[in-house]
Amino acid sequence: KKFKKPNIEEKKALENLIKKLKKIDENLKPEEIQTHVYSVGKENGYEKNLRDWFKLIYEVVFGEENGPRMGFFISFFGLNETIKLISDKIK
Repeated sequence: KKFKKPNIEEKKALENLIKKLKKIDENLKPEEIQTHVYSVGKENGYEKNLRDWFKLIYEVVFGEENGPRMGFFISFFGLNETIKLISDKIK
């Protein structure tokens, strides 16, 4: 595994993802959570290539270029646990 250290813009985008996750209902369906993750990517400069947005998340959080569908991961792993995981990785 090779964990990526995010640059300033990438860190800001991931912090915005954390802010969004803190506002959503933990009872949302995985597809609805996925939509929120997409929207944060679009709002943070990844609207032309969302693949890069997910690649950033995977490299920072999981240390790999590919990973699970984030909506399903978050619903399975837990909203608060995912927020803590991302927070710990960007510090």
